[in-house]
Amino acid sequence: MLFFVLSKSLDVMIAPYTWVMLLLLWALLQFRKRKRKRGQRAILYAFTVIYACSTGCTASLLTHSLEAQAKFTVRENVTYDAVILLGGLMEARSNPPSYNDAVERLLVTYDVLRTNQAKFAIISSGIDGRGESESALLARQLRSWGIDESRLILEDQSVNTHKNALYSKGIVRARNFQNVILITSAMHMKRAAGCFRAVGMEPALLPVDYRTAGRFYQAGLFPRARALSDTTDAIRETVGWYAYRAVGWAK
Repeated sequence: MLFFVLSKSLDVMIAPYTWVMLLLLWALLQFRKRKRKRGQRAILYAFTVIYACSTGCTASLLTHSLEAQAKFTVRENVTYDAVILLGGLMEARSNPPSYNDAVERLLVTYDVLRTNQAKFAIISSGIDGRGESESALLARQLRSWGIDESRLILEDQSVNTHKNALYSKGIVRARNFQNVILITSAMHMKRAAGCFRAVGMEPALLPVDYRTAGRFYQAGLFPRARALSDTTDAIRETVGWYAYRAVGWAK
């Protein structure tokens, strides 16, 4: 629980807009102390950070550095016991429920089930602000698309990727599944696969939701809100990987 709280606090502290706010606060303090040059430098640093993190070049470079490490290891003509769908693809506290940019995780899971590439789906996510687990909402969507309820296994206790792996392993063992597929966003796959390795699992990997389409450079030197969001996500994922490695949650 302590690590969970700290990770959420760190999530705020590593965001570029937090750096900008702190720099501007520092600038204000320097001006109040009549130290104009220090204040001016702080404003310049704040401008540099927000500009650099808001360009398509920075966003695509950082995102591609993560996506390039995602490996596709699913074998053709093999029927897997289960596909593990990691949550985090729904907007928190949205009413009615809505999806974010990671919705391709759900679409590909549906396709894997529809084509019988996997017999079951383990839907792993307990995070939601509506009083209902995300896994239950995702299962409801799959049922509405025609997937039989008996093929859907809900894991609704996990609050992070480490717990996704730990609790999914319990289900895999209890059901005696021999081979499973792991589906998550390409940018998140390195950390997710590392978490499953840390608990003794080696699932076949199916990365989805590529945002750079295999390109490390995306033209764009003008600041954009979307680029800032992508840069923030990439920084968060990179720091998350090293934090998980440090506490032994990922290999």
